[in-house]
Amino acid sequence: MKQGKEVYKYDKIYNQKGSLTKKGVTKTWEEADDNFKKKWKKYGHSFEGKNYTRDVINLQPKSIIDIGCGWNEFCKTMKSAGISNCIGVDCSCPGADIIASAHDIPVQDKSYDLLVSFDCMEHIPKEEVPDTFKEFARICNRMFIKVALAENTTFIDGEMLHTCVQPTEWWLKQAESYFNIKSEEVKSPNPARNHVLIYGHVK
Repeated sequence: MKQGKEVYKYDKIYNQKGSLTKKGVTKTWEEADDNFKKKWKKYGHSFEGKNYTRDVINLQPKSIIDIGCGWNEFCKTMKSAGISNCIGVDCSCPGADIIASAHDIPVQDKSYDLLVSFDCMEHIPKEEVPDTFKEFARICNRMFIKVALAENTTFIDGEMLHTCVQPTEWWLKQAESYFNIKSEEVKSPNPARNHVLIYGHVK
């Protein structure tokens, strides 16, 4: 499998290596007090898809693959809602079902009805984004993603995590290379501030 260029950042975070910056405070794991360690351990537990669980259920997916799943809270929620065929993919988090980069996912063509991804794409280097959408189109029939449009305040060894901060129009152009965008079909298409939601069918 081809590993993404910036996987090393997340390997450091999940293995408590390097210096983590949260809201302007920078510490190594060894320097951190219990409160900072608690914040560090929360990485991957944000459950960014929580507010969109009803939207996804309303799309009546036969199966789901979640890209950038972190500790897999979204799939756990889908399974409790009766969608048993749901797996999570993450480049580094040990809570994922599959450890892989988004542009090279080890599943067969059209393995999943719906691909979801919440606040993951902005972490992917700009040059890897086209291949990522191409891979998405290979493995699913439909895609529903939420992308952050601004930098965040978390850094590892001084390096930013949102390495692909682009406007809505840029993201739509990338997605439209492989998907027919039908975001209006989502019942509540208003994302959180500084985010864009994109729903579409593979061309």
